[in-house]
Amino acid sequence: MTPPQGILEAQAEAMLRRLAREQEMRSRALLDQASEQADDVVSRAWREARTRIREAVAEERKSIEQALAARQAEIESSVLKGEQLAVRHVLDLAWVKLREKLEQRWEQQAARERWCRSAGALALDSVLDEYALVIEFDPDVSSDEGETARAYLSDIGSGQVETRACPGIGPGLRIRAGRACIDATIDGLLAARESVEADLLAEFDRQLGDGGVPQQ
Repeated sequence: MTPPQGILEAQAEAMLRRLAREQEMRSRALLDQASEQADDVVSRAWREARTRIREAVAEERKSIEQALAARQAEIESSVLKGEQLAVRHVLDLAWVKLREKLEQRWEQQAARERWCRSAGALALDSVLDEYALVIEFDPDVSSDEGETARAYLSDIGSGQVETRACPGIGPGLRIRAGRACIDATIDGLLAARESVEADLLAEFDRQLGDGGVPQQ
């Protein structure tokens, strides 16, 4: 017996409605899934963008800091160079003044006598007292300084002492014993320039530290 037409139509309609409901449910699920995926993509894109911005800011800050450090180094180098030039200028002036002061001391009789005695004492503090001593002096700038030194050395018990005129050695005197020599001329006293300049700088620092001004 053939089912009535109405029953078939009703079943077909029910099947179509169920299919429509399933399709709607699947479509909604797909839309929800797509929406979640879209949210994830957007969130990830924002996170990546923020990371890139932070990296760009950090890189720019680093670049600025490096530029500032380089500029600071240039300034410090320039200042240091200026200070070094100033110190060099002061030392050069002091060197000229020091030689002038020594020449002025040699021109003073009392200072010359102390100079000669100090050179003699230094000679006797070394091994020079084991030899015959020769005192060299410049007759053009010295009158009796060689004899002053000879008398001093003889008085304190040194052995044979003789004097020798040596034109051109300038103010001061030299005391020889064999190959050894105590050079107490101005040129000899200033021969170790680096050492003398170190002493000058130390004296400048001391005077500045005391609140004073380096004396000329």
